[in-house]
Amino acid sequence: MPALKTRSIVGGVIRALLVFFAVVGTPHLLRVISNRPTLSDLYPVWFGSRELLVHHRNPYSPEVSREIQMAFYGADLGPGAREDQQCCFAYPVYVSFLLAPTVGADFSSLQFPALILLTVLTVISVVCWHAVTRGVARDLIWVVPLVLISPPVMQGLDLRQSGMLVAALMALAAILADRRHFALAGIALALASIKPQMCVLPIVWMVLWAIHGWAARKNLVIGFGAAMALLAGGGEVLLPGWISDFLAQLRIYRDYAGASMLELLYGRDVGLALTTLFIFCLFLVMWRRRAVADFMPTLAFVLAVEVVVLPGLKSLLNLVLLLPGIFILLSKYPVFGVDTVKDGLTLEP
Repeated sequence: MPALKTRSIVGGVIRALLVFFAVVGTPHLLRVISNRPTLSDLYPVWFGSRELLVHHRNPYSPEVSREIQMAFYGADLGPGAREDQQCCFAYPVYVSFLLAPTVGADFSSLQFPALILLTVLTVISVVCWHAVTRGVARDLIWVVPLVLISPPVMQGLDLRQSGMLVAALMALAAILADRRHFALAGIALALASIKPQMCVLPIVWMVLWAIHGWAARKNLVIGFGAAMALLAGGGEVLLPGWISDFLAQLRIYRDYAGASMLELLYGRDVGLALTTLFIFCLFLVMWRRRAVADFMPTLAFVLAVEVVVLPGLKSLLNLVLLLPGIFILLSKYPVFGVDTVKDGLTLEP
């Protein structure tokens, strides 16, 4: 009983801190509601997709990048000028397939629908993460609104960030894999690759886990491989040689998206060395855990480490990747008054 009481106290403290953190996002929520939307992170990917699909221009070209900067700043920053403010089309070209229905519209008319769509997808992702981490269904009554008003989600919605879509696709892949719909899970992971820095390590883990249980899970690998072949192949038809253009564009993205959290804390050289060490250790963890039946604890751990070690994820909005880890933590530290069964123990008042 003392151990249960301690867990209950710890669980209460964790919940109180999370509630406080979520409520901090309320002023941002009011700004999103009251302020007129301006150009957002959606614009470069939308503009590049429109130029490719409508005007048959290379979205990775300096000319398109210059036009994107003109829209944001009213001036061409020029090569190497104000590298932290450079912006460009920095996505795999097949993201244009997802944006195709929107390229005929005026961008201003897309702002509100994009906000609604990303909000709905975020709610779905919360429900998926909560379900796959075995959360109590009735907790969603307070979990969903608190997540929605939290600072990371508010920033992502305000910016109309594609990262919110990617987070939802990874949550969908997790619930599909948990329900043994492996082919669909693989397809969801492939679609999430429109923002590679957010999903590369989770994909490595899920594929490794599926390969180890090949007889039962091979469809995850097949679904992922087939979907990636279609996306990359379709992109090659749309824009031959796009992969080399995309890789070259990533160097520009590295400048304006920023360093990893480790680089910010310890400097570029030490940060890169620590990043290499962290990723190597993470691969060891994944290799040792590849035989587990439940992939979620390791996936949550991989997502948490990814936020720290990969460049381009320092923005507040990327903390949405911590949601599965938070839900697992809450399940490990329940509070009295919540009837549930954890580790073979019934917790009651």
